[in-house]
Amino acid sequence: MMRTLTLIRHAEAAPAGAVNGDFDRPLTASGQIQAARLAVQLARAVPAPDLLISSPAARAQATAQVFAQAWNIASDKIIQQSAIYEASVTTLLYLLQGIDHSIGHVALVGHNPGISELAHALARCSFGALPTCGVVRIGFADNSAWADLTPACGQQTHYLQPPPLTREF
Repeated sequence: MMRTLTLIRHAEAAPAGAVNGDFDRPLTASGQIQAARLAVQLARAVPAPDLLISSPAARAQATAQVFAQAWNIASDKIIQQSAIYEASVTTLLYLLQGIDHSIGHVALVGHNPGISELAHALARCSFGALPTCGVVRIGFADNSAWADLTPACGQQTHYLQPPPLTREF
């Protein structure tokens, strides 16, 4: 079975200081639109993941819910994982290596810099840092196992970024 990893950076969030801490920052109205548009585009292009793992931060959870709805993912296939919030590449890689062998496609919703650094660690990527609501899909060799993930073992298969939002004045 080919393993596939879809990495999604959360959509645009309220600035730091707008709420009582970074963890609780909600999506902005633009971020909600951004996520909805990209989720539909992605759902048309690639099959739904077997498992969606998200940071428990408000902005990541809101983004994950939008993508889950577009993919029609059952709520029992969505997991909050506190280790994703402010995670290093090592932490994210360790998390992925622990995924059950029966799971073929995982989507992970998280934050920069960790999520972009993970993408670059696993595959030669065509972008710098993932923008808000940026998506990269990485494929791994047939018969690979999550437990065997190592740096440079994957290949970027898709990269999506949201179109610029026009703001009305």
